[in-house]
Amino acid sequence: MENNTKSPVRSYALTRYLIEGLAGRLQFPVYETNSKDEVIIVPGEMFCRVPGCSNSTNAMVTSDTLQKHLAEWHNLVSEASIIARSTKEEKSARMKWFEQIPLVEPVEEKQEGAKDGMRKALI
Repeated sequence: MENNTKSPVRSYALTRYLIEGLAGRLQFPVYETNSKDEVIIVPGEMFCRVPGCSNSTNAMVTSDTLQKHLAEWHNLVSEASIIARSTKEEKSARMKWFEQIPLVEPVEEKQEGAKDGMRKALI
């Protein structure tokens, strides 16, 4: 009998990607391109990485939906989906990619502005 449970690393990587991505806390890397100048989408990717795109925090249902979005909204051609079975090494590399997307640095509120507002409120 085959064990169909997902690896904890895979589950963690994709869960983090989805939760932090929906919250707008991921600092997505720019798209890489292949020799044909086609955008390379990592299998399983669900967010648009084009700077300023509102879909950077709206998850696409599938990578195919992301490909269509890139073509229709950003005029970017992406390489054909590779949905075929991946080797363990390819899956591991993909999970590492998802894990290594850095978080956006939190924006600190200006303390001086807050103090000024407090002073004005007290006057």
